[in-house]
Amino acid sequence: MLVRLGVALVCLVIVGAVYQQVGTWRDERRYPPPGRRVDIGGYSLHLNCQGTPTPRKPTVILDAIGGGSSILWAWVQPEVAASAHVCSYDRAGWGWSEDGPEPRDAAQHARELRALLTRAGVEGPFVLAGHSLGGLHMRLYADEHPEDVAGMVLVDAAYPDKDSGTSPEQRAQDEAYSRNLPMMSMMARLGVMRLFFDLGGKLDFEDLPPQQRAEMRMFWSLPRHWENQVAERAARPATDAQVKATAGLGHHPLIVLTAVEGSSSEWLALQSEMMTLSTNSVQRSILDGTHTSLTFRQDHAHATAQAILDVVAAASTGAALEP
Repeated sequence: MLVRLGVALVCLVIVGAVYQQVGTWRDERRYPPPGRRVDIGGYSLHLNCQGTPTPRKPTVILDAIGGGSSILWAWVQPEVAASAHVCSYDRAGWGWSEDGPEPRDAAQHARELRALLTRAGVEGPFVLAGHSLGGLHMRLYADEHPEDVAGMVLVDAAYPDKDSGTSPEQRAQDEAYSRNLPMMSMMARLGVMRLFFDLGGKLDFEDLPPQQRAEMRMFWSLPRHWENQVAERAARPATDAQVKATAGLGHHPLIVLTAVEGSSSEWLALQSEMMTLSTNSVQRSILDGTHTSLTFRQDHAHATAQAILDVVAAASTGAALEP
């Protein structure tokens, strides 16, 4: 009986692994990168630029939420591209980018972004827009390369102290999620995540356009999606320390875009505090917005795109921002 059970389990593992590999090959053919891969020295990053570079108008650089990729700017980027040159990219290990060296902290991301823009020939000055964890990365990049920066948009950006603004219940949920990441990676290797989506399973990116929903399912079905979250989370204390040591933006225009729904009063206060990073700053609050909806949901993404365009305009003219 035990022998038969063991044989059955081995067969299930083999079937699951084959199902996963075949599905991965199929997805790679169906969903090629929308941009281009740029070698930055032994590994390549995916860069997707839209719109036309215009003299005296800065280029917009987009950095996604933690665990996310350029896909998540699907609503925002085309709207910005109608009026400005805008580039989204996949951090190393995410989307169509290859894995990069650890630690995956903000300093490493800043080095890689600098190399990517230089080798791709994307010239500044830049308006930097970062969502959540991407906001920390953009703040460090701006501090290290102030000559490249024309303005910034912080999209419900993370505060450089991981546990600030979160309740004990939220912290407990986050810790449980972190503990489960190795298991999720194993499940992905055996095709379980792919089967979940193939059977109609849905997660929190269902408000994206159909093409990008399919691309997100592809990446969430891969083991590296879960493995790279482990590396990203392990680097968070270093990222926080690096960003805490940065200076402000001077008079460069800054919009702090804040999602109110489900946010604690402490989180909202920390969002307001970020306005002090610039003497030309405003905060805009999306009352029914959530942490993810500011890019995932079309109507909220419109507010994000408008904030970016307003910073581009202010950076181009030197005007003060309006609330």
